[in-house]
Amino acid sequence: MIPFNGTNAVLTALGDDAVVRDVTLLNQTGNTIVEPLTGIPLPPGESVLIRLTGDVAFENISNNVEQINLLRGSEAIVLTDVLTDNSEA
Repeated sequence: MIPFNGTNAVLTALGDDAVVRDVTLLNQTGNTIVEPLTGIPLPPGESVLIRLTGDVAFENISNNVEQINLLRGSEAIVLTDVLTDNSEA
């Protein structure tokens, strides 16, 4: 599991919640794809688990996955998420 804290003072002031999620990204292609916000490489045919903190960061990653899939014309990356207990972050 790779931790990524997507919160900061500015986003918190603007109302971002420090919600913690376990986000799994499955790369269904034959090429490594780098998730733009986190910079985490997604190896071909493998899943990467990210412990993500922040609603805004989750929205950004969701949008990035949607854009990558649209640009490739297929479901290149599958995103699943599970809310976790904030005390674990």
